[in-house]
This record gives sequence, C-alpha cells and structure tokens, in this order.
Amino acid sequence: RKEAGLGSDVAIGKCTYCFNPHTNIFDDARCHICTDFLLICDECLEKQKESEGLDEEGLVIIYCPEHRLLGDDWREFLKNLTWTPKQLEDAKQALRKLRFVSDEKCRNGSKSQNRRKQNLQKQIDRIELWQKENPEFAVFGSSPSGEGKEGEPEPESTKAFVPFVPFLNP
Repeated sequence: RKEAGLGSDVAIGKCTYCFNPHTNIFDDARCHICTDFLLICDECLEKQKESEGLDEEGLVIIYCPEHRLLGDDWREFLKNLTWTPKQLEDAKQALRKLRFVSDEKCRNGSKSQNRRKQNLQKQIDRIELWQKENPEFAVFGSSPSGEGKEGEPEPESTKAFVPFVPFLNP
C-alpha cells in the first residue's frame, strides 16, 4: 500500500463474503481448510465468529470461496450464487471426480486423502440436499451417488481427470 502510494481509505479488494469494497487485510484471515489468506470485512468476520466460532488456535473459522460449502452458512452461499442448474450440476460432477481420484489414492495407500475425500463428499451431499430442497436447481437424469448405473464404479477415463472447482461468485 505504501509503495503504491495508496492511502488507508483506498479499497484494496472485495470482502470474500459480502463482496463490498474492503480496505484492511487481517493476518488471521485464512481459510480454515486450505489456509489461503482472505479479504474479509469487520462485519462479516463478526458474523462468522458468531456462526462458526473459533478454532483450536483461537482464530475465527472462515472459508475461501472454494470451501464455503463446508461452512454453516452453505445454504446462504448457494442461494446467492448466480449459477444455472446445469452449472451447479457440473460443479457437483467435478467434485465427484475429485472424490473418485481421492478414493483411488486412498486405495493405493495414501492416508492423507481421507480428510480431503470426506470434505469433497460433504460438499457433494450439500449440493444434493440443496437440489432436493430447491427443485428448480435439480437436473434430471443425474445419478445421486456419483456412480454409474446400479452401483457401477465411475468410468476408467475419469481416473486421470482432476478438475478445478472454483466456487466463486461471477
């Protein structure tokens, strides 16, 4: 800020939660899952403190856009997305493919993938619940379990595919 000649009242970005211009960066504002730094305004930080609480280190539990489905405010997050039902379904399918890759790594002896697999499944479950609660977002013909017909595993072609799933508000 100093090097760029910006004053303290100049917005440096938008809050991750409310998307309003924001001027301060907090050292403790990190995603609870991936530990990326986040821009979050005072009001949203207070709301998160009230709804999510503090972690074991005494920091407010906040989530980056990619992990917002893991927070307690996930319904509000999905409600505010400007996605079509098809885009939501595509995101869910991408999460399933990521979970499938984590499954494979777990079978091959990687223990570190268990938490990732659980977080991915939780996000998939929440999207499916949202689609049940909001039928206008349901896409017909999709398999709720992430498997093929009658319990078949996903096709071999998905094993090498690792999609990026950004949950950003466009």
